[in-house]
Amino acid sequence: MYLLKRFYWVPLMCLFLAASSLITYYPHLDYHYPIHIDEWEHFAMAEEATIIGKTPGYFPVFEEQGDAGTMKWERNYHTFLSILFSILPFPHELTMTFVPVIVSVLMYMSSFLLLFYLTKSKPVSLFGAFLTSLIKSNITALGPWFAVPASAGLAFLPFLLYLFLNTFHRDKMVLLLFSGLSLASVAMMNPHIVIVVPIFAIYMLSKPGLLLKKARYILLAILILFGILIAFIPSVLTDPYSGIQQLLSFMSFGQELIETKFNVFTYVGYIPFFISIIGFFFAVRAHKKKEWILACFFGLLAVLIYIYTNYDIMFFMLYRRGFLFLVQSIFLLATFAVFRMGELVNREQLRYVIYIVLFSLIIFEPITSFSLYSNLMKHYITDDDYQNILWMRDNLPDDAVVLATPEVSSAIYPIAHKFVADYAFSPKQELERLLQNPCSYESIRSYYGITHVYSPGSVCSKISLIDNHVYEYV
Repeated sequence: MYLLKRFYWVPLMCLFLAASSLITYYPHLDYHYPIHIDEWEHFAMAEEATIIGKTPGYFPVFEEQGDAGTMKWERNYHTFLSILFSILPFPHELTMTFVPVIVSVLMYMSSFLLLFYLTKSKPVSLFGAFLTSLIKSNITALGPWFAVPASAGLAFLPFLLYLFLNTFHRDKMVLLLFSGLSLASVAMMNPHIVIVVPIFAIYMLSKPGLLLKKARYILLAILILFGILIAFIPSVLTDPYSGIQQLLSFMSFGQELIETKFNVFTYVGYIPFFISIIGFFFAVRAHKKKEWILACFFGLLAVLIYIYTNYDIMFFMLYRRGFLFLVQSIFLLATFAVFRMGELVNREQLRYVIYIVLFSLIIFEPITSFSLYSNLMKHYITDDDYQNILWMRDNLPDDAVVLATPEVSSAIYPIAHKFVADYAFSPKQELERLLQNPCSYESIRSYYGITHVYSPGSVCSKISLIDNHVYEYV
């Protein structure tokens, strides 16, 4: 009985972890492939890293491999995926569906650490960490349901806040070094995590007395951040002017290509939002305590989102990524509000009743809508497509270039290791006509060295060849 009372939180944590994992895996219960184009692209990068033994600086899907763009800044994420491919005994495309679950477990533990550090309440921290799994995911904002770097950023941000608080309030050089290395590692997994730097700065500047006592640690932290900057923008050393321009470009984002703005009230629910505002006021009142970090987190993101909403400019990250961090801060503040309101009651039994009622109100809207969001997820390939892509892997030559629909094209290189044509080479209508009857299009020879066309249901026969085997129909 003593052990049950002392360690009651262990089975509770397992229960919440199981519920969190189930919610995260929900879109894959009846679909066992990635559900977002970004997942397929990161899958391709990780697959290439597994093949060549290092993260590529190019995008491997096309025969003329171009620059990887911003994905080369996320090389630690591709290394992470590559390691999972090596240790898990599943086909890699199936492993990709488990990655969100693994990241959701990390996010739960990260959030629990931060909340327990601030509240010292296991029940509140256990339930509050579960709230992070209820952050809605959609194809525009992304979120925990997707195997993408943005999800990893959500998972590690609470942990970095926890590390920072420990480092700032304890006189341990090893903590500072570990915090710096952790920030650098996560930043090379998801660059948007640099938002923690201004959060740290606001927190430290609000405590000038403590800041002066730790001047040497702050100096060392600045040097660590400078090292991270050099890792991202080496030209800072060779050409400072050009490097500063790149830095400013990196820190600010204009209007996004995907023009969308979210309503925070409908995204998180009115009740969670208003409870989080109560938590914000509690955190502001505690500006001399560690809980102030939650107010800094929410306040900075709220200001940045407001600026973008009204002036179409965003700092430190893309608007869509910043919005997800804002949602995360809302759930953390709502948890803190529940804790503080429970502390207003002296009787322990009544306090737990308050916890249960408030948390039930908070989760009602998110948990009743996640199935609706799941139904909006896109299915890129069918089981028949998958079997056909496996056939390509085993039967097509290594230098084959396959033309298929954009959805299927995204899956061909990660699964079959065959190049695909740049499916943006022609208007959609022309591409559809071509795939319906590729035999009538000799002009296909001039497009990107195409050797094979994947077009199920085409009038071409399986063995149809055109002009001395210029290309084949698969």
